[in-house]
Amino acid sequence: MPILLDREAIQSTIHKTLAPKLGTGVLTPFGEQDNARKAFKNAMELLPDYIYKNYSKSDTLTIGFIQGLHRLLYPEGTKVVIYRDGIYHYNTPGEWRLYNDKTEEDNHPHSEQINIESDMIAFTCDYNLIETKKRTDVLQYYFDFLRVHPFADSNLTVISIIHDLECKKYGFETMDLLQIRFEDRKFYLYFLYYYENNKNKMGILDEIIKLIDDFHNKKLSQKVIDEKDKIIIKTTTELFGKKIPLVFDQKDILEFGKKLHPHFEKEGKQYLVRQVMQNIFHPYFLTKSQEVQEKCRGQFEQHMEILTKYVMDEYINNPDGLTIECIRGIHKNIYGGLTKIKVKTTGGEEEYMTPGEFKTKPNGISRLDNPGTYLFCTPPEKVVEELQKLLSSLHEGNENIYKKVIQLFLTFTEIHPFPDDNGKIGMMLADLILIKNDIYPFFMSSFKLANKQRFYEMIQEYSHGSEKDMVPFYAMIAESYASLYEQKGMADFL
Repeated sequence: MPILLDREAIQSTIHKTLAPKLGTGVLTPFGEQDNARKAFKNAMELLPDYIYKNYSKSDTLTIGFIQGLHRLLYPEGTKVVIYRDGIYHYNTPGEWRLYNDKTEEDNHPHSEQINIESDMIAFTCDYNLIETKKRTDVLQYYFDFLRVHPFADSNLTVISIIHDLECKKYGFETMDLLQIRFEDRKFYLYFLYYYENNKNKMGILDEIIKLIDDFHNKKLSQKVIDEKDKIIIKTTTELFGKKIPLVFDQKDILEFGKKLHPHFEKEGKQYLVRQVMQNIFHPYFLTKSQEVQEKCRGQFEQHMEILTKYVMDEYINNPDGLTIECIRGIHKNIYGGLTKIKVKTTGGEEEYMTPGEFKTKPNGISRLDNPGTYLFCTPPEKVVEELQKLLSSLHEGNENIYKKVIQLFLTFTEIHPFPDDNGKIGMMLADLILIKNDIYPFFMSSFKLANKQRFYEMIQEYSHGSEKDMVPFYAMIAESYASLYEQKGMADFL
């Protein structure tokens, strides 16, 4: 028999469900914790009463309740903006997504937009008809919901709330799946893929629940630990509908870079630093007229050599590691001795920038989903403080170097310390950090050049999406290394 949940029990349950999102700072763009706490507080004020009135006293789940739950996750008047296939889709919270989440070539399991309503009704009715519910039934509903993926955003949040409430309602231990998602994404993906790729789905639900319980009790077997650590790149096919060489499905991404180590030794750090500079700045040089290119080619090459030497002396060969002064010096050397550069502010006004000096006015990043508006970055007075935190996180801890590189690039982008050229320096630093650590760079700027729209979408989805998803950036590294393998005749590794 279901338990009648009072407001206190409901509030306690959803607080536990949503807390992992607050803890990771993903309730708001750029991890602004004050805004995150306000959003969290707002949800905690509205949701318990809504759930008590529309769910607690009912023996069944209803489509209207699910849509209302989604609606309350967003401030009044909000539009959920999603970019797909060159089109911006403006969803109202609480309505089904307005686009198809797959292409003809993609094997994405989500329901077609036209079938969302009927699919939701079908599996929800099946669930409601179960007289004596078990934990496996609640977990099955969770998987069915994710397969339909009815909303434009926050699907995982909605179903996690429902899942934990249903567990409480029927006297089960909650599985805290949203906590797993943010605490160990690899394990979360591991059991999702294990379920999706198994034909006997009903037969393995008990096994998956045991895995989840083992995770919370820190009793995962070594076999599962080894298997989950191979899963992180597997999502590249689902994310982009693009075939990635099998090697990227089987080994940690650190191993992919190691395959290029003989080339690293042969080419040397100075050559690779020079290539990083070339890849970033040469495309801009090529936009000049043929006459200007011929006239200034020698000057351009000399500029690249000066910039390379500065980086080698001040960072690569410097035992002190990356410093704020080094970053400022790189920015200064980009301009080859010029003291004033005219740039446009975020508001469209013209001002003069001093190369190597941090911004003195607020700036932002143009939003793809709302042209003419901006995601505002770290205010000028906090730039040094935030950069110090960023560099401390780079130099401390034992996290995978690629995770550190991605995090540094994304955080540097969010800080946006200079009036201009933040993107160039962020991409440059990502590759230079790898070279500093004796790892072959993946040349982020080359990926951006070949995938410009996708590159900016990845950054903006990370920056102002509901989840801080780094998987597309791991895919970027994987694809970049695959391209390098082909260029260097390493087909045996693909």
